[in-house]
Amino acid sequence: MQVRQDKGVSRKFEELIKLALERGFFASASEIYSDAPAGFWDYGPLGAAMKRKFIELWRRELVGTARGL
Repeated sequence: MQVRQDKGVSRKFEELIKLALERGFFASASEIYSDAPAGFWDYGPLGAAMKRKFIELWRRELVGTARGL
């Protein structure tokens, strides 16, 4: 089964990734650390803050759901 991708969505995704790289949300670990293998990424200050907020929201929802049982 072959999955068909919309070229517009793919282009928007590439633009989003480019913007996130420019704004410092994440960076290739090989650019930061010389010995890091390719394919690994490191969070920048904005990316770390976004990840922390996402995890806080996820935990709040998870605990809130468990209390409602």
